[in-house]
Amino acid sequence: MPKLLVCNIAGLSPRLLSDPTALGRTRARLGGLATVAPVKPAFPAVTCTAQATYSTGRRPSEHGIISNGLYDPERRTVSFWQQAAGLVPVPQIWDAVRQRRVDARTAYLFWWNGMHSTAEVFMNVAPFHFADGRTVAACYSDPPELYDRIHEKLGPFPLHRFWGPLTSIESSAWIAAATQEVIESSPLDLVLTYIPHLDYSQQKFGPTSEAVAADLAELDGVLEGLVGFARDRDFEVLLLSEYGIGEVNGAVALNQEFRRQKWIAIREGEGMEFVDIGRCRAFAMVDHQVAHIYTQSIDNEGVAEFVASLDGVADVLVGDRLYEAGLDHPRAGSIVAVAEKDKWFSYPWWLDPDKAPDFAGTIDIHRKPGFDPLEMFFDPATKKVSQDTALIRGSHGRVPESKDEWAVALASFPLPAQTLAADEIFDLLINQVTG
Repeated sequence: MPKLLVCNIAGLSPRLLSDPTALGRTRARLGGLATVAPVKPAFPAVTCTAQATYSTGRRPSEHGIISNGLYDPERRTVSFWQQAAGLVPVPQIWDAVRQRRVDARTAYLFWWNGMHSTAEVFMNVAPFHFADGRTVAACYSDPPELYDRIHEKLGPFPLHRFWGPLTSIESSAWIAAATQEVIESSPLDLVLTYIPHLDYSQQKFGPTSEAVAADLAELDGVLEGLVGFARDRDFEVLLLSEYGIGEVNGAVALNQEFRRQKWIAIREGEGMEFVDIGRCRAFAMVDHQVAHIYTQSIDNEGVAEFVASLDGVADVLVGDRLYEAGLDHPRAGSIVAVAEKDKWFSYPWWLDPDKAPDFAGTIDIHRKPGFDPLEMFFDPATKKVSQDTALIRGSHGRVPESKDEWAVALASFPLPAQTLAADEIFDLLINQVTG
């Protein structure tokens, strides 16, 4: 029966593959039938939304993963990088494959929203946080002994190489090696894994920088081994990205603009200002180039008009346009803002740098109610995460006009069309595995 390995390569785009030597060794391993197709990304074009679209074939209005962050309207809180499969109320890929092939077994590795699911194998980052402030790198796995066994063979998951100023090929190489261990030890028909390496330098230095060319060469070495390993075990292989990354040269601080309008509610403690989302008249949960704006006790149309007037904002979605964009879901903002192609949205609400909350200068992906790419930059002067938004040179989230900046599929088998859409990938995977 057919078997398929899907490698989710963050930030891979048709532009990066336009050079025929890019990922040359990996392409050779894919074989003579290898095909490439641009993929129109999910919207927003961010990791969790894209992966949920691939794993369900639905839009965010149905699968509910409206960005990397989620707003809980009952608790009026924001949380990022949630992993529970229960947050996705529709069947995911492992259930759908089993409906057509009852003995099919799926591994879901380092993709989001697969924890505590019915997938046969699951593993993702889940460090331990201890009361004395220590963070110990670890992964959650199902079956539980899986990570222990891989840890014993490969060493601990290199958490500090996965995100932050020390990111490197080491985390992607560890994930690739762990994926090989999973394939070797389990009878599997569909394996989905995540390789993050290309994401980092494109955001730090821009997608056309020399650093990206160096990263492609490093990635080629890792993928050549993984793809060759899988092909030797009769797997077809699909390299699939979630989005491409475009050049940017500045940020739009929506919450600071709302603060000036006196729409942001603040609690002060120890000289620091903390946002009280539940009392804000307007608050923006930002994620790269897309912002979900939540309002209460205020004219929604007036807020939308104000946001549309800001420099760096390309579009504002409200009402029927949220429905058309596939974002009419209770977790979504009543207003969704899209940045200009050369801008991104930053999360801060404080106007005085001396009143920033202490977590602003740390790597803290769970307490910040917005994505913070500056966590990749350490400021040696302050010994904290930099607050200079001009450092970010690449971003994503909007659906680019140019296909060169879309997502991309590169397969060892013929793809069904010259151009694909994100919500078509689900059926492609099922058809490939079930014949």
